[in-house]
Amino acid sequence: MARTTLGTAVESKIAAVITIDDKYWPLVVFRFEGTVTMAQLEAYLKRQEEMTTRGSHSVALVLTKNLRMWETPVLRRQAEWLKQHRDEVARMSLGAALVIESPIVRGMLKALLWLQPMPQPHLVTNSVAQALGWLRARLVEANVRVELPEPAHLG
Repeated sequence: MARTTLGTAVESKIAAVITIDDKYWPLVVFRFEGTVTMAQLEAYLKRQEEMTTRGSHSVALVLTKNLRMWETPVLRRQAEWLKQHRDEVARMSLGAALVIESPIVRGMLKALLWLQPMPQPHLVTNSVAQALGWLRARLVEANVRVELPEPAHLG
């Protein structure tokens, strides 16, 4: 189990970072910050594919901080990947909770989901506690017994 950080500096001096943390497996924590580039997205998607080869169910907690709107090609690539891996994600993911405070980023997500709906159950909220509670319920429904971290441990 590992933590992977994919990041670059961008002209606006906002660090663009995608962090993938699976130390709480079957909970995988994805953190998105700044402006996501196509190269970062491709590395993130590759890591997503590697995790699905584990052959066990998981849940995803997506946390955002100062996330900027994605450029259209990045948004389309994410939608394309979801379409290509729809069956695999539906089979292996018990749910994804997305903690998004920014109305602009929620709008971006709405656009992405219009292009390609998520294949697994999902929740969009602005509360980490609510997201973790919802993910716990998905795990219980699937008879997966595991302790998830408290919100304070994810900061």
